[in-house]
Amino acid sequence: LSMLALLSDWTCFATVAVPSEWMTLEGHDAAELIDIFLASNVVSCFLFTDIAARLGLKKVVTGAATMMAGGCLLRSGIPFVEPAIEVMPGYGWEVAGTILVGMAQPFFQCT
Repeated sequence: LSMLALLSDWTCFATVAVPSEWMTLEGHDAAELIDIFLASNVVSCFLFTDIAARLGLKKVVTGAATMMAGGCLLRSGIPFVEPAIEVMPGYGWEVAGTILVGMAQPFFQCT
């Protein structure tokens, strides 16, 4: 669980390592993705106890890991959706992936 929590943070905060490059490449402030990640994280924290009580920890953690994998896939680019080599995915894909990763993280941290 600790490794999944680390991976989710790394996925989110990797964009702010070089914010000027991110701004040049995407045309958006890197802090916007951090805000989106944290907002989706807070929403998920409020839902965690109810979802975990209803589904059980095994299903919740497995589902969250799958959701995070999907988010990472969206953020890294899906070659068969956007067929381009060495091109970042569009900003919409980045946002969707960030939301998925942000929603998944509390299920690793709160467990």
